[in-house]
Amino acid sequence: MPRQLRLIRIEGDGDCFFNAVIQTARHHPHRGRHSGVTRLAGLTAQELRAALCQPFSAMVASDNETLLNLMAAERITAEQIADLLPSEERRWDNVAVDITPMLAAAEFEARIHHVDQSGAAHDVGDDPAAAELVLFRDTTRHMEHYSARPRR
Repeated sequence: MPRQLRLIRIEGDGDCFFNAVIQTARHHPHRGRHSGVTRLAGLTAQELRAALCQPFSAMVASDNETLLNLMAAERITAEQIADLLPSEERRWDNVAVDITPMLAAAEFEARIHHVDQSGAAHDVGDDPAAAELVLFRDTTRHMEHYSARPRR
């Protein structure tokens, strides 16, 4: 069965990923039935940023390979990345961008399906049965811009 998706424009204000995830959850057919989608739908971008601090701490404690590689490549500490997650003054174009979708997928028991303007797709999240949040990533307007694509 083909997907029925519609594009919801999200302002490119540095919180576009967070707002896209929240808007997708607000329009998701499993809202009210899936605890992660329901929790996401009730958050603001700043609350979502703060909610990712706990799964980030778990990622650090588990010596997550992706995180360790990111820290080595960027020559940055876990504490420096942690400072970037909840900060309202920080823009989206920082090193935390590389792990934020993983954290959101883990914390809210969801799979984040990124689609770009060429049609290429990338999934974040291990559980194929998890609630799917589809985001459109547009790299033509600036570094990256996410828009929600909830099912109709």
